[in-house]
Amino acid sequence: MKFIGITDRDKITKDKMISFAVVTGIIILCVISSAGIVSMMNYKARQDKVVLDERVEEILEETTTSGAVTTTTESSEIIELEKELISSSDETTTSGDETSTTTSSAEGSSSDATTTTSAEATTTTSGTKATTTSTKATTSHTTLKEYYDVVYAKTVLNVRSGPGKEYDLVKQLNEGDAIDVVAKTENGWYKTINGNYVLASLTTTEKPKTTTTTTTTTTTKSTKGSTKPTKSTTEPTSGSKVTIDGKDMVKMGRFKCTFYGPQPLPNGSYSTTTATGTKCKEGRTIAADWSVLPAGTVIWVKNDPLGGDGYYTVEDKGGGVRGKMIDIYVDDESRWDDTTYVEVYVVK
Repeated sequence: MKFIGITDRDKITKDKMISFAVVTGIIILCVISSAGIVSMMNYKARQDKVVLDERVEEILEETTTSGAVTTTTESSEIIELEKELISSSDETTTSGDETSTTTSSAEGSSSDATTTTSAEATTTTSGTKATTTSTKATTSHTTLKEYYDVVYAKTVLNVRSGPGKEYDLVKQLNEGDAIDVVAKTENGWYKTINGNYVLASLTTTEKPKTTTTTTTTTTTKSTKGSTKPTKSTTEPTSGSKVTIDGKDMVKMGRFKCTFYGPQPLPNGSYSTTTATGTKCKEGRTIAADWSVLPAGTVIWVKNDPLGGDGYYTVEDKGGGVRGKMIDIYVDDESRWDDTTYVEVYVVK
């Protein structure tokens, strides 16, 4: 028995060569197409990341330049960025579904890259928001609106070294004390001419009403049953006349005593010229309320706080010097915040 055609199937024929070449070409074309699609998706993911990074840098630059960006605007920009990333991720996923199984792993890598980019962008933007919030908090304490005015304490008022209750207490002012202010912070504190701060809500621009107490001594004598005034005198205060060091003086009573030095000017320099035009001199110059101690008045201070002879001349005045108060000029800056009480006499 003879088997015809059994060995013919293993022979390489022209038709088999053509079929093999066609199948091989199709496979190579699929591989090249898949690689191209993967490359395009990776390129798009990188482009999205570059655009996102540029947007984040622009937000950072705008935050640094302006010092403050509203939370609403930041939130909107973050939402828009996330929408763009989600949309980009959806497009990448859809495109991957339409490709062959060979490109699945590439699609997964692209999706991971997009997700990572989104997370990085969210983290970066959140950092930007935190930085902006910190900047706004700092600005609210330091931004000053400069102007010059005199305000008055509505109650006992704390003077602090900075614009907030957490700063050190420098001294206290009494109700009605005048304060020369040069600026106001955004969080509601006045900056005084001496560089300290007071809470604006506890001050007023209305000058308090002051009354000067005077005593009129009337001497009368009786003549044939009739009474008529013979002398009427007005003393600066109700104090008695005394003689000290051979000088006639009038006791003015107990005064609040503070100290001051060269006054800062808006241009950054300092002034030592008094309101009367003289040059400040330690041991001689004082500031006072001219309605109580007029300019040029010579006073004697018992137990001179500077250790001198106690004689001073009223040559200056200030917005914070009101009523029974004197402000002694000293060169020593460490004494400018001191406060004490002294007995004051007017030299006649």
